[in-house]
Amino acid sequence: MQLPTGFLQSEYRDGYFVDETMKKIWAVELQLLEQFQAVCKKHDLKYYAIGGTLLGAVRHKGFIPWDDDIDVGMPRADYDRFLELCEAELSYPYRLVTPLNDACYRAHAQIRNCETTGYPAIDEKLSCNKGIFIDIFPLDGVTDSKMAFAFQMLQMKLLNRILVNYYY
Repeated sequence: MQLPTGFLQSEYRDGYFVDETMKKIWAVELQLLEQFQAVCKKHDLKYYAIGGTLLGAVRHKGFIPWDDDIDVGMPRADYDRFLELCEAELSYPYRLVTPLNDACYRAHAQIRNCETTGYPAIDEKLSCNKGIFIDIFPLDGVTDSKMAFAFQMLQMKLLNRILVNYYY
């Protein structure tokens, strides 16, 4: 990946100081995104920028200056297919990490660079892959019924709390 000239230099963006360390993290994440996109393009998988990544692309024409990750979402069928393909498609130092193959709790997949280190403080004492990552979320359908939606959210929050308590 060819980064723009001066990309790694510290700067003020929208009144916020972005240091070289953050710029290096962003560079690794862009390489991870490039790996992700290559798999998606090769296998005709749909994906979307979501969350702060989408907001940053629109509002800041790139990263939100204080944001430290990339978030993408995929329709469930494409997400499941992506998970199946990754073992064959990704090679070291890139690794697909899911709740099924790693000891750190997360309810979604990540691609991590195993030659780097970058993780939330809550993962400090866990023995898991702590490489810099991008988040990959499945996009599942939700009901149009307000009551059924409230029940879906309650279920999701309960399951999340159980898993967080188990891991941490």
